[in-house]
Amino acid sequence: MSNLSVRAATVVPAAELTLLFSDIEGSTNLVREYGREYDQILEKHFALLRTAVTKNHGVEVIAHSDAFFATFEQASDAVVAAVEIRRAMAGEPWPFGAKVMVRLGLHTGRPISVSDPKVGYIGI
Repeated sequence: MSNLSVRAATVVPAAELTLLFSDIEGSTNLVREYGREYDQILEKHFALLRTAVTKNHGVEVIAHSDAFFATFEQASDAVVAAVEIRRAMAGEPWPFGAKVMVRLGLHTGRPISVSDPKVGYIGI
């Protein structure tokens, strides 16, 4: 018998959501190179993401380590936010001259909201 428990989940309202996922490429190498100063890079990274997400009507679900997850009611808003994130990241004068790039993924579907705030959503 498994020790895993299933939490009660509620279906997201009828509308589809577009999910935006992001993380920093090569973050482990950046941590090794900049040590405690990496925190400055991470703060700037999250600020750029939050600006684009908020400006484009998105909702932050989770920011953990170097990963970021947000939802959008309109797929077009998520796409615009992703483009703005890429442009902002490319144009940012990073601390210590670091080269910081992000991976971004978008997915549109009908996820299930779960009570665990570290998860946020499951499904498709």
